[in-house]
Amino acid sequence: MSNTPIRLVIPDSGVLISLAHGHLLDALFSFSGDVRLTVTDVVQYETTIRTDLVDAGRIKEFLKRNAARIKVDATGFHKLIEQAIENPAIELPDNIGEISIYGYINAIRQDEPGIPVLVLFEDEWFL
Repeated sequence: MSNTPIRLVIPDSGVLISLAHGHLLDALFSFSGDVRLTVTDVVQYETTIRTDLVDAGRIKEFLKRNAARIKVDATGFHKLIEQAIENPAIELPDNIGEISIYGYINAIRQDEPGIPVLVLFEDEWFL
């Protein structure tokens, strides 16, 4: 009997930041070997762009160490993010994270029917 993979989606930066702050990032993979983590390009950008924050370093190292089990999904902001990485003078909208969440959640509702998807949030505003 084969196990069904579990897609664990993190479309909001707060979850990774909180887990990094508590040294708990590895907990995302601790309950099953069949977990496939998905973060959005906005989450990856927001959580790793700063070089002066310890938590950003922890997240960057976690993403690199687990790259085989982590998928970074592009949102509608992927070209803007690429430009901001190349040119730090480009300012992204303050609400880019929230806007990308709504679009991303609507998109994954149509992806891979039958595969369990668990979406992690820590903010009450989304519910």
